[in-house]
Amino acid sequence: MRQLRKTVLCLLIAAVALASPNTIGEILRLGRLAFVGFPAASALNEGGLLYDSTVQVPRYSDGVTWIPLAGMGSSASIVVFQATSGEAIDTAELVSMDDSVGLPRLFKADSNGTTPRKNIVGVAATTVAGAGFLVTVVVSGEVSVADAQWDIVPVVADVGQKVFLSETAGNWTLTAPSTSGDIVIRTGIVSQGGAGAVKVVFQVGEGTIF
Repeated sequence: MRQLRKTVLCLLIAAVALASPNTIGEILRLGRLAFVGFPAASALNEGGLLYDSTVQVPRYSDGVTWIPLAGMGSSASIVVFQATSGEAIDTAELVSMDDSVGLPRLFKADSNGTTPRKNIVGVAATTVAGAGFLVTVVVSGEVSVADAQWDIVPVVADVGQKVFLSETAGNWTLTAPSTSGDIVIRTGIVSQGGAGAVKVVFQVGEGTIF
């Protein structure tokens, strides 16, 4: 509780500094890092504050994990949670949750996969090399999607088009799956097109079996 009070106090000071820099003398800025580069959230870093440039939110350490401060910063519309990976996952891949030896784990979502893995829980904001790693998952908001995560990369003219979960695990597609047994789930709307620049307003719709 003491560390949380310190965190809140730091944020209040930062808010005053940003509103009126002359009150304190200078603007306070958090260190900016991609989440994969954060130091361990150990007791040594308990109460620490850093800015997560991957999902554009500040996080504080409770001595165990780096916790997102919901509603802070310019990305208040982005909602995230954290869970443990069950396999290697890349940033911007669509993910699902499934049981793994009695434990909930994140796996790549797949339109033609087993039933639990057809159900999308969000978009990975962390790249991990295998099972057992903490992954930040975006569940709503606008996300950048790398070219590698598309069946076919959307162009500028595709802005406003619906996007779906692909038959390729973790991928996005502009074309709804049509193989018997596939699930068709809308995953959002293209908000920006072009190689290396694609963004999607992430919105998971109800799935239907083809």
